[in-house]
Amino acid sequence: DEFLISDAGVLKRLDASLIGGGSLVKISSATVDNDSEVVFEPTGGFADYKYYKILITKLQPASDNVSLFMKIRNSSGYFSDEYKTNSTEGNTSHTSDYNLAYSGVGNNTSGSLIYEDLAAEIMMTNFENNRRHKIFGINCYKKNDSAIAGGTFAGDSNNGDLITGIKFLFSGGNMVSGQIILYGVGE
Repeated sequence: DEFLISDAGVLKRLDASLIGGGSLVKISSATVDNDSEVVFEPTGGFADYKYYKILITKLQPASDNVSLFMKIRNSSGYFSDEYKTNSTEGNTSHTSDYNLAYSGVGNNTSGSLIYEDLAAEIMMTNFENNRRHKIFGINCYKKNDSAIAGGTFAGDSNNGDLITGIKFLFSGGNMVSGQIILYGVGE
């Protein structure tokens, strides 16, 4: 495969194999089975990539009308403060974690049909010392009244320490089912 590029008006061919970047490298995954939280603390921390991506699929809460939270940790433990999250669903003054599902995820089912759950894609950067950790992404879920909710969100932490771990949890109850996958993003 080749690309055509214009160099000062002259068309040139560029072999597609010379274009790099964007490849996802799977680091870890968790299949949820009635867990209170999902934790990712990679060996060596988050030093291998500039960006990390999280994919969340079919995440169902045990409790109804809950928010999905993400926390980050340094060598001393998980931060209990220092978070800011803004979303197209609304701005949150919640500072004890990143709030990734602002309107409340539902947990309704009908027999084997699960019709209230959550999917999300999250990008993360700035894990190193003297940088403020940042996240941005998109989510889609059914609320406790089965109305569709979701949108984009962004957040950062006021802490500039080296980040060594992340965890996901609902505001109440366990995670019944779903999958959360951590990828490194190659350049």
